Amino acid sequence: IRIEEFGCLCNRTFDLSEPFVLILGKNESGKSTLLSFIHFIFYGLPRKSQDTAAERDRSLGWKSGLAAGSLLLETAEGQFTIERRCVRRGTEKRETVSDEVKIVNEATGMQVFAGKVPGEIFFGVPAS
Repeated sequence: IRIEEFGCLCNRTFDLSEPFVLILGKNESGKSTLLSFIHFIFYGLPRKSQDTAAERDRSLGWKSGLAAGSLLLETAEGQFTIERRCVRRGTEKRETVSDEVKIVNEATGMQVFAGKVPGEIFFGVPAS
């Protein structure tokens, strides 16, 4: 996992390739943020509503309004890199968030599954 910026995490990498991974840290060190980032990579940020506003605000970078990073995923079909970038623009009343996701087949270097939700492709689980 490579996090460019997501909530309180900036310019961080995490290796979760071992069969067993323990995430350990003090309160407010980013453990839950890392788990939220994994969800973000596969499903994006929730649409803005009264119920999800706090989650969106925690996920977008505290200074820049950016949420971005990538995850390398190994499946039976090969290795894929999922890259996602969300940027908040505008004011609180007229806020827009652009969401770009790209899935690259590492064997070919080609983008695949354009316009699809990564979590639905790789897990068969809809965002809802």
